[in-house]
Amino acid sequence: MIAATTPFPADFIWGVAASAPQIEGAHDADGKGPSIWDVYCRVPGAVANGDTLDTSIDHYHRYDADFRLMRELGIRNYRLSISWPRIMPDGEGPINQRGIDFYRRILESLHRNGIRPWVNFYHGDLPQSLEEKYGGWPSRRIPEFFSSYCELVVKTYADLVDRWITINEPGSIYANYGLAIGAPGRRESPRIAHQALHHALLAHGHAVAAVRAHGRTGSQVGVVHNPTFTIPAIETSENIEAARKLSHRDIAPLMDPFLKGCYPSWWLDELKENAPQCTESEMKIIGAQCDWFGLNIYSGMYGCVNEAGVPEKVSMPPPYPRSDVSWQCLVPDALYWAVRFTHELYSPGDIHISENGLACKQQFTPAGEVHDVDRIQYLRHCLRSVQRVTAEGYPMKAYFHWTMFDNYEWIDGYSKKFGLVAIRDGSLERVPKLSAKFYQRVIAANAVV
Repeated sequence: MIAATTPFPADFIWGVAASAPQIEGAHDADGKGPSIWDVYCRVPGAVANGDTLDTSIDHYHRYDADFRLMRELGIRNYRLSISWPRIMPDGEGPINQRGIDFYRRILESLHRNGIRPWVNFYHGDLPQSLEEKYGGWPSRRIPEFFSSYCELVVKTYADLVDRWITINEPGSIYANYGLAIGAPGRRESPRIAHQALHHALLAHGHAVAAVRAHGRTGSQVGVVHNPTFTIPAIETSENIEAARKLSHRDIAPLMDPFLKGCYPSWWLDELKENAPQCTESEMKIIGAQCDWFGLNIYSGMYGCVNEAGVPEKVSMPPPYPRSDVSWQCLVPDALYWAVRFTHELYSPGDIHISENGLACKQQFTPAGEVHDVDRIQYLRHCLRSVQRVTAEGYPMKAYFHWTMFDNYEWIDGYSKKFGLVAIRDGSLERVPKLSAKFYQRVIAANAVV
């Protein structure tokens, strides 16, 4: 049994995560071009309450104060993204120097506040021009343009950045183009959607190459993926093996390309004519060695061996606790098993929890505070799972909480709250929640408190 206050490894990395489109606002300021989300959020009925990214939490103008608040809360690692259309308004061609200058100011401010930037090249905001001119991610041209963009970014900021992230959740590209979930909201055939997914993976490989070629000495690069793992309902050897097998089948279609340089043959056979068209050279690019592998873990499934001795998933009964978003069942043990199974199945080296958090309903007290004890309790249980991972010697090195601020949550707009810091409507005042103070203590103690 691990004591609640058992410390994490001395070099354990604590951080928070956010993305440019969800917090920056200033959607058309200083030469920025529109992204697919800038356009999609204006489609009637596409986003809750018709919310747009136009202003968001105005991080574009308030970043310096935001970073001072991070410093005060003890946060020393920040996972952010750069907006492709702010750097290259059309996704190709002319460079927007005002966008270049903005991110240099961002990075310099982080350094002044003693915070290490972990820079993500892409977090959902494809330049709208590439969507209109070439058809977006189903086009083979997009990875080529992305490669040029990544080379520019690394060359420009190598003096300020040594931790890079290629793409956040590339698997979501299939949902965007095949299931009409999120921008650009297209419902293409499975064949086209799988091709879009393949191009996102290829773009990841080009980003790795850009860091290897142009990053400064000691630079590291990883990808951030959001697989759903099955965990043992009861921790017997039989159920653990069942959960491992069930997890492997679910995660292999995307994790095999990253970590083995190939798609599972059984998956390609099942897809038949809907399988992505690819070449050996493309798979070699996709499978380029990363320095760490990032897991975004919000939920999980349970599994067991049934009476016939067959692994099966256990359906989650309706009363099972969920967060304020319907898709998030509260399964804190998923963090432990996600890291363990990833290591056992793939041995990718260092593993980071690159996102984990909870959507909570909230209200301000008469004193103007937010007492989100539900987030604190969930976070405490999740971190004990992380503690178990590190205590057992698995190579998990970092935890990034999603997210620092309540922000734009894609099709849910501003209605769902994942932040450690609340944003007051109207004034956009930042109000640290009780959970921010809890996380501050965890970081300071390097232990669950």
